[in-house]
Amino acid sequence: MGDGVTDDTTALQSAIDSLDSDHPVLYLPAGTYRITSTLNILGKRQVAIIGEDPKTTKSIWGGATSGTMIYLNGVAYSKFNRLTFDGMNRAQVIVDQSWDNSTGFFDTANEFADNIFQNAEIGYRCGNLGYGCAETSMIRDQFLNHTVAGIILKNFNALDIWIRYCHFKNNAISVTNNPGAGNFHVYNSIFEESTIADISIGHTGTFNFRDNYSTGSNQFIKAGGGANPALITIQRNTVLDTKATQSIQISDLGP
Repeated sequence: MGDGVTDDTTALQSAIDSLDSDHPVLYLPAGTYRITSTLNILGKRQVAIIGEDPKTTKSIWGGATSGTMIYLNGVAYSKFNRLTFDGMNRAQVIVDQSWDNSTGFFDTANEFADNIFQNAEIGYRCGNLGYGCAETSMIRDQFLNHTVAGIILKNFNALDIWIRYCHFKNNAISVTNNPGAGNFHVYNSIFEESTIADISIGHTGTFNFRDNYSTGSNQFIKAGGGANPALITIQRNTVLDTKATQSIQISDLGP
């Protein structure tokens, strides 16, 4: 119905389940789609869920506190674009992309573009079950008001998450792999008022942070505490008015 009141969970799950090579696209017109339990996207490849416009096409969480809105398992080469996901300050995770090592395909080469993730503990979680979640593109997305993290990577196969032209505002941490592992790259993005850090690195890998703009956050980068070396490129970023004394803090990363 998309009226913000009706429980649309069953209808949306049925539409998602029907996606295949003959019917690869689910299009959502403007509306507010209320869901009360997790929508599962399982074992899909080369499918797309596309909204009319993130300003007018919204999914809101009406389920239990600390629930998950969208779960991706075994999904590859697929797109999820032009949608707003609102956790309503109740959801724990908005999108949980976590392969179980048996369903469908290794999670890789997915795209999230022109979306808004807001009002949850975590906007996007990658690889929480310990298996693959790699080569994901986040393009022109907004991550707003997350009490734990806008984006968090959880294991050593959560590799090469590409974050470009995104906007992060009022998150505890905007992008991190702590606690967890994996590597990510952030280009041409805006960070505002992160209460802990815009970028936090625990376990190390290869990271690139170029041409970003940060204002009013506690720190721009907080890295360290691991026993492994890291290759980190920090280039052409503008960092203004951090609350902490050190805008960039890199502690012992190993030999």
